[in-house]
Amino acid sequence: MLSLKILKLIAENAELIIFVFLQDLFVSLLCFLLCLLRSIYDDQPNAHKRFMEKLDTRIRNHDREIEKMCNFHHQGFVDAITELLKVRADAEKLMVRPHLCRC
Repeated sequence: MLSLKILKLIAENAELIIFVFLQDLFVSLLCFLLCLLRSIYDDQPNAHKRFMEKLDTRIRNHDREIEKMCNFHHQGFVDAITELLKVRADAEKLMVRPHLCRC
């Protein structure tokens, strides 16, 4: 009888139990990663400086890629906006002259 009560309690609180489990797992993983990073940095002189330089380089590379994509798609964007403006002008003309529309 006690086991049925426990199973019922677990079933009623399944979401909370899963959340607590995942939260505990996340905290454990985070602690592990922090310990790992600390051990890497403690063993290497200027590790933080090198990490920041690599991070800056990676950011510059991503910025270049974003700029390339924007430049590549710029004309298509301009064409789409031009087309939307034409459609808007046509829609405004239709709204001004409702008697032309036989609804």
